[in-house]
Amino acid sequence: MEFSEEGRNDWTWKQLCGPSGFEVWESSMGDFGMCFEKIGLRFPVLALLAWISAYYCGNQRVWVARSHQQLLIITGRSIAIFLLACIPIVYIITSLAVEPESLALIDYVISGMECFTWLVHIVYVIALKSRLSISPRGPNSVIIIWMLNLIVACICLRSHSIRYYKQNFSHLLSLGVSVSSLTLHISYAISLLPSEQMGSSRYEELGQGMPGYVSERQPLLSPGVGSIFSRLSEERDPNYLGVAKEQSSIFSKLFFLWVNPLMRKGYEGNLISSDDLFDLPLNMSTAVMSYELNLALASQQADTTNVSVGTTEETNVSYEPLNKVSLVRAMHKCFGMQFYGIGVLKFVANCAGFFGPLLLNYLVTFIEEKNEPLRNGYLYAFGLLVVTLTAAFCNAHFNYFMAEVGLKIRAAIISTIYRKILLLKSTTLSQFSVGEIVNFMSTDTDRIVNSCPSFHAFWSIPFEVSKISLKL
Repeated sequence: MEFSEEGRNDWTWKQLCGPSGFEVWESSMGDFGMCFEKIGLRFPVLALLAWISAYYCGNQRVWVARSHQQLLIITGRSIAIFLLACIPIVYIITSLAVEPESLALIDYVISGMECFTWLVHIVYVIALKSRLSISPRGPNSVIIIWMLNLIVACICLRSHSIRYYKQNFSHLLSLGVSVSSLTLHISYAISLLPSEQMGSSRYEELGQGMPGYVSERQPLLSPGVGSIFSRLSEERDPNYLGVAKEQSSIFSKLFFLWVNPLMRKGYEGNLISSDDLFDLPLNMSTAVMSYELNLALASQQADTTNVSVGTTEETNVSYEPLNKVSLVRAMHKCFGMQFYGIGVLKFVANCAGFFGPLLLNYLVTFIEEKNEPLRNGYLYAFGLLVVTLTAAFCNAHFNYFMAEVGLKIRAAIISTIYRKILLLKSTTLSQFSVGEIVNFMSTDTDRIVNSCPSFHAFWSIPFEVSKISLKL
């Protein structure tokens, strides 16, 4: 009975670690056991780094304004971390494709943990662009834990170098992964060399503590309690969100992380009025949209003498001779590039949705018949995951950009109608009732905006029909 219990424990370790089993120290190699390195060294330091990174991701202290050099350094560090997150994925896929029997259960566990840790850490590094620390290095506690990961990476490289003599594929691949990881860790270390003396500053003005100093942002009318001018100091408000998507990275825009400050502010109950939301970017402001549409309308009547386009923000356009002006052509000139470009996202999402049922069919057939190699099943599952994520990302961004284009069109049309009402003569304006004018600015505008997603839905009908037929 005692022998069978030992054999069961040995079988459990071999199932987890592979044929070599679990050894803390291999005397023949003069090195740690590979399974012990993964369980006792790599996994704890990765979990610790993921925990400390997640903690600082939600920290709202020490808001700073970075210099251009610091933003480049942090962006370079983010790229190195992203590559570190991709390495375990490449390792697993390559091993499954060439030598799947070399993988043990612990390889999947440690690769998943490593990918998860670096993805969490990249969110922390992106947060360094605007907060957490005056120095672009970040808090010292995170640097110390990262140094533990660097030490473990050096140990892993030494272990794989010792076993290089075996010359089989799994050890060669592990050695290449260790060299790549250590190289990226060195790149990470280089990005930590610059200090806070490279142009970064808090959100405070120079000379703020000097006697007799008067801030150039100090409002002329002091915002007392109940003052209607209290919003003049919004830029010094610690809860001020700033301009939407300003200085947001590609990763933040891809996963909509730039919305997190707004969600957090709403959760804390600080959303009282529209002034507490993000400020619109300049290219989405009503003044810019109105100017572009008026410019497009005026260009259709450039041969008349009553049309003059101003160079300032306020456009002087006379609407008297605009009987033959086409609003559709003007909108096409202003928003056509962005509107039709969004259709690419819809097309990619439809293609991904088309391949989803096919891969699902292959996966179900693989499970039922069991006459294909095991790696084919992994490839079907991985392909299904990729096309599902691609469809989800493309659909989410398609809906977002379509709402953004709809907002621009609505602002441009309403402001153009309002401007035309102000410029029309009273005799001409008397031909329309107040209800008709309001109907132009509300119901008719809504119909134009709602027709935009309907256009893309129309040409994508064949994809939807083919997708439904495949599912049936």
